[in-house]
Amino acid sequence: MITIQDIDRGWEATEKAAKAADTGNPANAPYVLIGVQGKSGQRKHPDPDGTGSDLTNVELATIHEFGLNVPQRSFIRRTIDEYAPAIGERAGRYLQRWEKSQGNPKELDRGLRLLGEFIVGLIKQRIDAHIPPPNHPITIAIKKSATPLIRYGHLKRSITYEVHMGGGVSKPSSSGGFPPASAGG
Repeated sequence: MITIQDIDRGWEATEKAAKAADTGNPANAPYVLIGVQGKSGQRKHPDPDGTGSDLTNVELATIHEFGLNVPQRSFIRRTIDEYAPAIGERAGRYLQRWEKSQGNPKELDRGLRLLGEFIVGLIKQRIDAHIPPPNHPITIAIKKSATPLIRYGHLKRSITYEVHMGGGVSKPSSSGGFPPASAGG
């Protein structure tokens, strides 16, 4: 006999938040967008010699996130996967606050901002932890650093969030996120 145990690691809270915020029109549903985006994402990334390159921060992020002609160092997808339970728990907590406020849009905006800050902090914390594989010795010699994904910090600083409230963008974040004391906190 086989026994299967389904352990909820935050999906229920995430699903409940999505259903509660659903306006019936997906284009009008509030959400938080996290990644390399906006003006900082479109900035040209410096070449190793310090001059501008043809690559934007978005393009550089895509190359490393998916391993296009370089070793894959997923800093967004892997972080979301690794911390899905903590993210779901936070989303559930913010949803409860929103429900207690009787659907106050300001409380929903606040919760989405806090969630965005939390996830951006997790992503940056992952980058600071030296995502494997290590840099090649030639890369270390060129960068004068062994830390993968960081030379000048432009890519890391371009990781932001935007809160979208019912079809419009709430003021985009220029924040660097905050490293959480603990992922579950």
